[in-house]
Amino acid sequence: MRKTLTRYLATLSFMALLAVGCSKGKGVESEPTGLRLAPLPDAEAEHMALWLSGEIEAPIELYTRIQSDLKRIRGSSFNTAHFDSLSFTAPWQASMIIIGLDSAMYTRLANHESPLWDSLNSLYQAYIAPSENGRTYYPHFPGRLNPERLSELYAQVPGVEYAQPNHVWRMGGWNKFVYPGQLGGDTLTYVFQRGRGFYIDMIDIPLPNNFWCFWTIPESAAYAGVYEQADGRTFADAPDWWGDFCHAVISINFGASCGRSGSAP
Repeated sequence: MRKTLTRYLATLSFMALLAVGCSKGKGVESEPTGLRLAPLPDAEAEHMALWLSGEIEAPIELYTRIQSDLKRIRGSSFNTAHFDSLSFTAPWQASMIIIGLDSAMYTRLANHESPLWDSLNSLYQAYIAPSENGRTYYPHFPGRLNPERLSELYAQVPGVEYAQPNHVWRMGGWNKFVYPGQLGGDTLTYVFQRGRGFYIDMIDIPLPNNFWCFWTIPESAAYAGVYEQADGRTFADAPDWWGDFCHAVISINFGASCGRSGSAP
């Protein structure tokens, strides 16, 4: 479901600026059709859609599907674990990136000598506070835009040494998360996690956790089961069906090894 920016249409004016501003031969694509610079009402569903799709803005169809799925799951008879208190947290802050410049770029920006930089700022309505050291900027954008895609665009501006999302570290206290994933085709998966202790991104640490697993197709949701990860147990101790959910969901979010794999429910 992760799509590239190839669906976006380039305008002639932007291509002209690209030819002037891209001395390294890199391309930057222009405004996506129907660019939306206002947040959607459901922040959790929009963040999930951004994360699953990988697009610069949340696809409305996917956003609506996730809204419907979460409502169906949280309103089901399986909501004995207080799923309403468990929510999705994106690994980055939407509509914000961190940019590092080379030593000469600050002067060029101040003199508006980078038409590509100015065009991106205008296109995505960036707000850029003055830099304290002239080398690091923290652009903010309206709405909820995917910072990974924004980083890719700004990284192609000559003079930008790096552009990256502002990462959010999930750690500490009670772990209350929802992880979305795609099992294949139009089948989406959701893992509701509740646990105690510390959990650090990208590191598989055995902790007492409960994982309630669901899979959905349009207009329907099914409960796959619950995996109780007690002290000292790892994902390798999970039942057969856990593997599909873990690889489709946990590995997407954390890149961790999930142990056993099985067939889809």
